[in-house]
Amino acid sequence: MAAITATLARYPEDVVRDVTHPATGLPIQKDFLPTVREVYLACEAIMVPRREAEARDQRRAKQAAEIAEWEASKAKPRADIKATGERIPPSGDEAAA
Repeated sequence: MAAITATLARYPEDVVRDVTHPATGLPIQKDFLPTVREVYLACEAIMVPRREAEARDQRRAKQAAEIAEWEASKAKPRADIKATGERIPPSGDEAAA
């Protein structure tokens, strides 16, 4: 019983509630006390989609930030390019460097 408690302690409260709910969780699915592995697998079945969604949201946020940064850099005029698109020759100080 202590091992099941330790396993459940690793998960958020709502996952524990879902897994242990008498009408929808493991108690309705098993004839006797579930094994530690069964508890773990039930918790993971709930957590895996959450982890995947969180990772997906983080990737989307990172991509959005990268796109915004790229678009912002695109919008800034470069000092070394004329409006015609030609490079401005460096001044004497820059040419010596």
